[in-house]
Amino acid sequence: MATSDSAQILEGQRVILSKIENSEKMLANRIDRMEQEFQKTIDFVCKQQKENTDRIEQLEMQFRVLERRLIDQENRSKRDNLVFSGIPELFDTQEKLTAEVLRIISEKMNVKQQISVERCHRLGGVRRGDRPKPRLTVIKFSFYHD
Repeated sequence: MATSDSAQILEGQRVILSKIENSEKMLANRIDRMEQEFQKTIDFVCKQQKENTDRIEQLEMQFRVLERRLIDQENRSKRDNLVFSGIPELFDTQEKLTAEVLRIISEKMNVKQQISVERCHRLGGVRRGDRPKPRLTVIKFSFYHD
C-alpha cells in the first residue's frame, strides 16, 4: 500500500509540476506580448517626440522671421516721427502743441517749407511736482520727405 500511495503522490506531484510548467509558459508568453506592446508604445512616443521637436524648431524659426519683419515694420512706421524734448507743458490742446512744434521747426531748425502733420502728442502721463520736467513730444509727419 505504501508503494501505491507513493505512486499516487508521485503522480500528483507530476500533475502539479506539469500545471506549473504550463502556467510558466503562459506567463512567459504574456510577458513577451506585453514587452512587444510596450516597445511599440515607446517607438510611437519617440516618433511623436521627434515630430513635435521638428515642429517646434520650425515654429521657432517662423517666429524669428516674423519678429524681424515686425521690427522692420515698426522701424518703418517710426521713420516719419520726430521726438522733441524741453517743450513746456503750457499747451493744453493738441492743436496748440502742434502749432508750437511747427514754430520750433520753422524758427529753430530753419525749415521754411510747409509741413503736413498727421499727429502730435506727449509721451507718458502728466508729471506732478514743484518743477516737473516736460514730457517728450512726438510729431508724426504725413509724408516721409517732410
